[in-house]
Amino acid sequence: MDSLVRIGETKLAARDTEAAIVAFRQAARLGSGDAAAQALQGLARALRLQGDAVKAIATYERLVQNHGEWRGLPLALLELGRTLRETG
Repeated sequence: MDSLVRIGETKLAARDTEAAIVAFRQAARLGSGDAAAQALQGLARALRLQGDAVKAIATYERLVQNHGEWRGLPLALLELGRTLRETG
């Protein structure tokens, strides 16, 4: 699953949001623990970059609900707040 997350991150960095979304969704579905949490955060970022704030917010909320102890959660919460602010 870590390899799928890395693929998603590479695609996202290249602004290939469609490919990033596919990789992150698969990683989130197949992974667990930190890998699944990272995949959800990447998926939310890709959705946000694509302009789909509603799905990005739902994905961030899923991350918070299912991975409340994840060490990357503070940054994900900050990103969620920024996404909410952008939507008004």
